[in-house]
Amino acid sequence: MTRLALVFPPRAADLAHLKSAIAEVDAAVVTPETTWRSPGTDFATNDYYDVFADLQGDRPRVGHAVGFGLGSFDPGEAAHHHDWLTAMRRDQRDAPVEWTSDHAVATRLAGQDVRLPVPLPLTDTLARLVRQRLQQLQRVAGVALIETSAWTLTWGDHVHAPDFYRAATDAPGLGILLDLHNLWSNSLNFGIDAEAWLARLPLDRVVEVHVSGGAWTDPAWHPGPRIRLDSHDNAVPEPVFDLLERWLPHLPSLRQVTLERMEGTLEGGGEEQVAGELIRLREAVAGVKRNTRADATGRPLPSATADDHLALEHWLADTLRGATGPRRPVRFLDELDQLNDNHLQLTRSLVARLRFERVVAASTTAGAAFARAPARFAADFRRWHVATPMTLPSPHLEAAHFARFRRLQPSG
Repeated sequence: MTRLALVFPPRAADLAHLKSAIAEVDAAVVTPETTWRSPGTDFATNDYYDVFADLQGDRPRVGHAVGFGLGSFDPGEAAHHHDWLTAMRRDQRDAPVEWTSDHAVATRLAGQDVRLPVPLPLTDTLARLVRQRLQQLQRVAGVALIETSAWTLTWGDHVHAPDFYRAATDAPGLGILLDLHNLWSNSLNFGIDAEAWLARLPLDRVVEVHVSGGAWTDPAWHPGPRIRLDSHDNAVPEPVFDLLERWLPHLPSLRQVTLERMEGTLEGGGEEQVAGELIRLREAVAGVKRNTRADATGRPLPSATADDHLALEHWLADTLRGATGPRRPVRFLDELDQLNDNHLQLTRSLVARLRFERVVAASTTAGAAFARAPARFAADFRRWHVATPMTLPSPHLEAAHFARFRRLQPSG
């Protein structure tokens, strides 16, 4: 039986809005980082750890990570993964998950925490690394999944994506989280044929499906052609429901369908949307009849070395921050030439926006300073963001570093 789940948002007001919806689902999905204090420093649990446990009750829990990091070749990732897995292992004793997923392909690049799922060229070497990282998760959480992410830029290698997910999950205890809004967004932004893409995915490895809504970029902050964002801030579009209903029969290992809704987006009727979507999802999973289709044959992935990938990471991490990076890596010159400037600029904007929100949320004074003089505050932030690699291990340390930076700026 396929069960229904909801992602628990880390915001008290949203949890109050969703109280009746939470009571209707079969399982809880929790992002582990939302239950930890200052991830990257001590990973101690915060107040939401107990709140989520109370809301969960005796229902099963599933983890959906955002900061473990699957695809970085930087040697410093070993220490990060050790600390992250230590916290996860502790949680498994008190609040165990049945499986944990993380995003494809990288949320960390060359030691910098970009927080946004960023695609990398889909090579055989990257697939092996991601598989090794998933196996690290699997040894702690029992089963580990990789999510099919939505991209804001592309290397022009979408044809390889189903083969990449196949290679990355080719080991016991590994599987795929199929996010249908992500796939639909990629089809709109990059011209992917979603049906053909799904037909080449190893569907027998899909353990969980995510559905959500999103939005288009706003010309007020991102000029240029509109791009569909996987922002989880709106109703689930009809084409996403259509994909779900058509492909549910072809997912023999599916255990759960999960609805995602971003915190802070429920006011003005959002809770009614969620309640209606859960009813519709319940009807879809209840009426499905399995009709397994033949698995497509995987194809070889392009090759690259770990050093090639690490060179690209350093270039990309600095470029996404708006800094002058090292020379473009020779192995990926063709892929770099295919980058769309509009997509690259959007990705830069989102990386900066996420960092800005973290800094303001972690500071007791930044919000008021921004309200008093928004133009100067934003200009200071832009200078600091470009000059400061994203290597500080917590939002609180970033906020303190930014405050010191501002104090050194000339007044006026």
